[in-house]
Amino acid sequence: MGDSGGIYIPVKTLYLIAAGSVIPARWKDYEMDLRAVAGEIRSPGLRKHLFLMLILVVPVILDLFQLLVFGDLLSPEFVIENLVLDYSDPNLQSMFFANYIHSPFDREHFIHNMFSYVVIGVLIWLFYYHVIPSSGASLPKNFLGINLILFFLAFPFAISGIVLFFRRMGSLPEEIRYGLGFSGIIWAFTSFLLFLMCFVLFMEIFTDQALSCAGSLKDLRKESVLVLCFISLALMAPVFMILTDIGTDRNPFAHFAGLSLGFIISAMVAICIDEAGNRRRLYCLFIIFFVVAAASSMWIFV
Repeated sequence: MGDSGGIYIPVKTLYLIAAGSVIPARWKDYEMDLRAVAGEIRSPGLRKHLFLMLILVVPVILDLFQLLVFGDLLSPEFVIENLVLDYSDPNLQSMFFANYIHSPFDREHFIHNMFSYVVIGVLIWLFYYHVIPSSGASLPKNFLGINLILFFLAFPFAISGIVLFFRRMGSLPEEIRYGLGFSGIIWAFTSFLLFLMCFVLFMEIFTDQALSCAGSLKDLRKESVLVLCFISLALMAPVFMILTDIGTDRNPFAHFAGLSLGFIISAMVAICIDEAGNRRRLYCLFIIFFVVAAASSMWIFV
C-alpha cells in the first residue's frame, strides 16, 4: 500500500520470525505507510475512530483525575481511605480507583505508564483494524468493545484482589503499605495485543491453501512449531520483565495479574460471542464471571 517512496511501518516483520515462508508471500497485505495510517484515521468507521480517541484521551483524563485527587478539593484522609489501596484495610472503592491514580511524588512513573499505554493501544489499533482484516481473518463482532469494558470496569477489582492475595500470603514486603498505579491495566492491554498476534499467526497457518496439497502435514508441523516458539517467547518475555520488579518498590503481582487476565479473558470472550447456543453462551459467561470474581475476592479467605 502506498507508493515506493512511502515510509513503512513494518507490521509484518513481527510475523516473519515465527511463520517461515507462509506469510512472506503476502508481504504487501501487511505494509502500511504513514499516509495510509492517516487515511485509516479519516476513513469511515465510527468504532475505529472511537477506539483511537480512547487511546489518546485516557491519559488526559487520568492526568486531570490525578490533579483532582491530589489537589486541594479532597482531603488526604479521604484520598487514603477511598482512593488508595491500603493493604491492611481495603474496600471496594479503593480496589477500583487505586488502579487509576499514581503517587504525586513520582511524576516519572505516571509519564512512563501513559507512554506505554499509548504505544500498546496504537499497536492494538493497527492489529485489530488493519492487520487482522488484511489477513482475511476476523474476530467476533463487539469483541474489542466487550474486552474494553471488562478491562476498565472489572479488571481493577481483580488486579487489586490478586495483589491483596499475595500480600496476605507474605509475598509482598510488609513495609509496602499502599498500592496504586495504572500498570496492571496496561499489562492487560499488553496481553490483549499478544492474543491478537497469536490469533493472526494461527489463522495464517490453518487457512493456508498449501494445506490441501500432498505432504502438507509436515509443513503444518514445521510452521506450528515455529509459531509456538514465537508465542512462548512472546509470553515469557513479559513474565521475565515482571520478575525483575521483585525486590523493588514496584508491584510485580499487579503486573502479573493484568498479563494473565488479559489473555485468559480475551479468549473466553471470543468463545462466548461465537457460541450459537444460549446454554453454551451462558456457560462461557459464567466462567468469565467466575474468573474475575475469584480473582477479586480470593484474598478474603487467606
